[in-house]
Amino acid sequence: MKKISLILAILLLSLALTSCSQQQVPKINAEVEIADQSISNGKVIIDKASIPEKGWVAVHELGKETFAGYEPGKVLGWAAIEGANANVEVAIAPSSSQRIIIVIHPDKGQIGTFEFPGADAEVYTENDKRIMTIFNVVK
Repeated sequence: MKKISLILAILLLSLALTSCSQQQVPKINAEVEIADQSISNGKVIIDKASIPEKGWVAVHELGKETFAGYEPGKVLGWAAIEGANANVEVAIAPSSSQRIIIVIHPDKGQIGTFEFPGADAEVYTENDKRIMTIFNVVK
């Protein structure tokens, strides 16, 4: 009986900690779309990027693979966005990565300064999916 009580206590504690951490993650109606493309002149063109407040569209190297998909890696570049945006041009640092992740971030810290990692953490949907897309670099 004590073993079952201990297991239940651990489960309840883990659920409480999970719900606390999820409440701190921004959940916003946003979207991003990009087609596979070559990187010319150190720039990428993002087809659509939207967020209802001041935010960022950031270009990341492909990070490690996790159970839920891929994590964003090193930041290569970013551009400020607000509302619905089309054909957003982002200057990026050189990268040998053949797959790139585009991620939406809210501008939550010092307005006008991209702070990631930090105050400008990624945006998640209501069902806890990161608002991002992966594209292939075409040679």
